[in-house]
Amino acid sequence: MGALSDLASIHHNRRAYNLARAYLTELALRADAGLAAGADDKIDCPTRLYAYESLANISLLELEPDHARAELVRAPLCDTQKISAPRANLILQNALVRSELYRLGHRAADAQLARDSLAALRELPANVAPGKDALLAYIEGDLIIKDDPATGQQSLRDAITRAAGHADEFSIKARLYSHALLALDAGRRSAFGDVIATVAESLRVRTPDRCAVAITVDADRSVVAFAGADAAIGGNYVAGRSSGQVDVTTLVPTSVVERMRGCEHVSVLTRAPILGAGRLLPPQLAWSYALVDPPAAPPAAAARRLVIANPQAPPDLSFPPLGPYPTEPGEPGVTILRGADATPSRVLAEMQNASVVEFHTHGFIADDLFEASYLVLSPELDRRYALTPDDVRQVRLAASPLVILGACHAATSSHSLEGGMGLAEAFLRAGARAVIASPDAVPDRDALAFFAAVRDRIVRGADPAVAVRDERTRRLSASHDESWASGVVVFQ
Repeated sequence: MGALSDLASIHHNRRAYNLARAYLTELALRADAGLAAGADDKIDCPTRLYAYESLANISLLELEPDHARAELVRAPLCDTQKISAPRANLILQNALVRSELYRLGHRAADAQLARDSLAALRELPANVAPGKDALLAYIEGDLIIKDDPATGQQSLRDAITRAAGHADEFSIKARLYSHALLALDAGRRSAFGDVIATVAESLRVRTPDRCAVAITVDADRSVVAFAGADAAIGGNYVAGRSSGQVDVTTLVPTSVVERMRGCEHVSVLTRAPILGAGRLLPPQLAWSYALVDPPAAPPAAAARRLVIANPQAPPDLSFPPLGPYPTEPGEPGVTILRGADATPSRVLAEMQNASVVEFHTHGFIADDLFEASYLVLSPELDRRYALTPDDVRQVRLAASPLVILGACHAATSSHSLEGGMGLAEAFLRAGARAVIASPDAVPDRDALAFFAAVRDRIVRGADPAVAVRDERTRRLSASHDESWASGVVVFQ
């Protein structure tokens, strides 16, 4: 049962909803079979309840509220009085689903059922579900913000305050969901300056006053706000989309793009599911995802360069061999970790004092609950070979390095707000000044030349986003078939 639940969560977070539905349906059927065979109802009934509520949640993500209601009709009523944390989780999930159903259909019955769940949750001890009170405040705000904006906004602010300083699942959801809903509400009211400020607050970065785009997307709603080169504020709010899927190439309206033409560098402020996507803005613009505030003083030109090239990936991964990294002259300040030397522990140790860190290896989408990518390195003695965001955020990058992730899918982060950080954010949180990567597959040899040219521009003093823009447009204008380069993104 646990494996089916985990597999459903993995595919749910990856937006592979058909597979998630299949695993959840099998989970419910096995629980039904257990009940029919006389198994413990305290185990199998909550499992069925979880499965059907999760199926309803997927239907909501696909903007199919009628299907969601049909799944909830099949959900059993369970005697869960003697289960503590599982009971809280089930009731919280029900409250979230019902509040979203109310938003989409505005049916009074959905609001009442959500409030019934809130009342049941208030009866549970606080230690049953850390962060419970914060998530309750978010749900209350979600239920009333359209009809009573001031009270709804206050409830969401209360959720953010209650969640502050806590890292449990419910606190994280309450904080991020509340920021997203506040940004969408501001967009609905055409308060686009508030959208920018709210998204910046969520990211914990300073609010930009010019050359910035802030984006929030949730279900059938999206808001794109901008601060132009002349500091003029505006934006675009969309509600009632018929599909939960987002085409990032058309998400930012042409009218907003035009307001960015006079900017040397555009900062994009956003979270999942947009963070890390390529081609969000035209390739002729220099832009980057803003994730941390810049250091007070920019670091000096590169003094120590670390290159990780051609690790020996475990054979069972069946990766094609990478092209050989070119032999470089023995210039001072350059360290190259090749082959068996390129283990996670060696890389983590060497990069702590490097001012440029380059990876030329394979990237892989993580097979876990969060679907961020990781880098494939050479195995340690204990066979550990992956360099993950969790590994990176444990170190301190003292020299504020430029980090180039020349690997497939290295820019890929979670598609869910609460899904955790990806590689780029982890490197920035560890002290990097900029990270360059692609969410797509990258051709080995072409990528090597492209990233080397970008690195040289930056070492000579170019802004990383400008360097990527200039090298990309130079190659495209020279008729190189490098459309993949249009997907390369910068994080700063």
